[in-house]
Amino acid sequence: SFAKLVEGTAKALGAKMAIAALEEGEDHGLNEYNEALNDLDPASRALVDRDLLPGQQATHRALSNLKRQMAAA
Repeated sequence: SFAKLVEGTAKALGAKMAIAALEEGEDHGLNEYNEALNDLDPASRALVDRDLLPGQQATHRALSNLKRQMAAA
């Protein structure tokens, strides 16, 4: 259902706006992870550092690159 939402948003607002909105969501996610790190117990912090944060960063980079490519086109 999330994919359908993104597709509908892309159709309504345009692909560039949809990518920008997704990138903004990834920014928010990165900020949330970073803000929460100090409040986590050691095991949870290790999980976030090792597994969750790198995936979030990779997704953010991919969206940022796509946004730049679309702006250059």
